[in-house]
Amino acid sequence: MSGEPAPILLRGGRIVDAAAGIDREGDVLIARGRIAKIAPGARIDAPAEARTVDCGGKIVCAGLVDPHVHLREPGGEAKETIETGAAAAIAGGFTTVCCMPNTNPAIDTPTVVRYVQHAARHVPASVFVVAAATVGRKGEQLAPMASMAAAGAVGFSDDGEGIANPAMMRKVLEVCAALGKPFMQHCQDAQLSEGGVMNEGPVATRLGLLPWPREAEELMLERDVRLNRSIGARYHAQHLSSGGSAGILRRARAEGNRVSGEVSPHHLLLTDEACEGYDTQAKMNPPLRTARDIAELKEAVADGTIDVLATDHAPHTAAEKARDFASAPFGIMRAMSRP
Repeated sequence: MSGEPAPILLRGGRIVDAAAGIDREGDVLIARGRIAKIAPGARIDAPAEARTVDCGGKIVCAGLVDPHVHLREPGGEAKETIETGAAAAIAGGFTTVCCMPNTNPAIDTPTVVRYVQHAARHVPASVFVVAAATVGRKGEQLAPMASMAAAGAVGFSDDGEGIANPAMMRKVLEVCAALGKPFMQHCQDAQLSEGGVMNEGPVATRLGLLPWPREAEELMLERDVRLNRSIGARYHAQHLSSGGSAGILRRARAEGNRVSGEVSPHHLLLTDEACEGYDTQAKMNPPLRTARDIAELKEAVADGTIDVLATDHAPHTAAEKARDFASAPFGIMRAMSRP
């Protein structure tokens, strides 16, 4: 039919389709904007008008999902917008992202949920809204969670802030259980990590930088899974950095607790030694830790304790990252080499 795009033959890529149990090299034919044929372990005879793309050495799979991104809008458009963030996602192969609520204002009302949905209506990636569980993400007062869920929020998080008050945390878990929505926790005890800018250890001591101990993450995670034993909410631990956290998650899952976890690429690839030279690009929240933590996190990914990888995409301006290490914001602006 005139005006239809020409078929595309993806030749010789590694086809990965977990739902169908496929992980094998082969061909994929796309016609009329849809997948017309998948041939793992075989070749497809290309239609005469087809454009053939050599996918040797590459993975061919469904669009990736990133459950943890910061699109900065509303309020932080100098760093990112929903449009630019969605474009970056598509460029990396992500067709679906979940945006966090630490915007300005926070996504803590149905109005702001709908604002983000409206802004995302024409972007190339699907953008799902994770709303704040407490007003202003301050951990003091429940946000209107039911009405935000009705408006389309897919889950709740005070990301960037761990909910410190255990009574409030219990209420949040109970509401999430009643609504059938997950809670995504930023596991950080603010008192233990107060002033900390990098992992507690020899590197921090040598650089004279204030430490951020792994216990700040582990203690909040341990508390939360204990609270959730009798509640049964869907609890998700964000951007785990400590190998000890993987152990806590593993034990909780073995007990039947409805908990899951994620880890970000930088916590699987880089150690706190990347902070040498006061390189602010290596200043992360949570901080980069040690080779032992990396090994334990990778083991947790391999055995299914950690369910998903998440980028924690959180852009900043160049001027912000040019500050001294103590005052620069957490996050990466450029690619970093593995030590």
